[in-house]
Amino acid sequence: DFISWALSRNFDAVIMLGKFPTEEAFKVESLRMPIIFIDVYADEFSKYTNIRSDDKGGMYSATKYLLELGHRKIGYVGTASRSELDKRRYEGYSIALKEYGLEVDSNLLYISYPDFEGGLQIADKIMEDNKVSAIVCSADVIAIGISHKYELKGKKIPDDLSIIGFDDIKEVTYVFPALTTVRQNIEEKGRIVMETLKEAI
Repeated sequence: DFISWALSRNFDAVIMLGKFPTEEAFKVESLRMPIIFIDVYADEFSKYTNIRSDDKGGMYSATKYLLELGHRKIGYVGTASRSELDKRRYEGYSIALKEYGLEVDSNLLYISYPDFEGGLQIADKIMEDNKVSAIVCSADVIAIGISHKYELKGKKIPDDLSIIGFDDIKEVTYVFPALTTVRQNIEEKGRIVMETLKEAI
C-alpha cells in the first residue's frame, strides 16, 4: 500500500530505511520521484542511491585489531536473521583471518538473536565450548549480553574473553568494563543522505 499512499501525498522525495522484500524493487520506480535507500543490501535495489556503512571494512578492522593483540582463536557471533548486513560483517572477519594465515573454523562461529537476551544465551555456549580467547559480535547489544553473563559467572572481561561489538550504540557508554566497538557515524550518514537528496531534488 505504500506506493499509492506516497503518490497521493505528492511528496518531493522519499527516504526508505531498512530491509525490503526483493519483489518490491520493481514497484518503487512507479513513485516517479527521487528515492534514497539507507542500509538496503539486496542486489535488486542496487540501481537506486543507497547510503550504507562499510560493514565489511569495519569488521575487518575489529578482527585485525584482535589479531594484532596476539589472539588467534577469535570467534564470530552473528545474528539469527543471517541478513545481507551480517554477511558483509562476516566477510570482513574472514578476510582478516586469512591475511594472518588462519582458516575460518566453523566451531568458532555462533548464532545469536540480535538482542541482549540473545547475548546472554550465546555466552553460555561460548563458555561451555571454551575454544576462543576473543569474540567479535555483529551487534553491540549481543556483545553487551555476553559481557554481562561473563560478569555474572565471575569471569572477567577482557581477562577471560576479549569482546568487540559493532555500531557504538548509546547503551555502550553504560557498560563496565567499557566495550570496544566499531563506530558507525549515524549523524554523518544522515547528513550525506540529506545532501544527496537535495541534489536529486
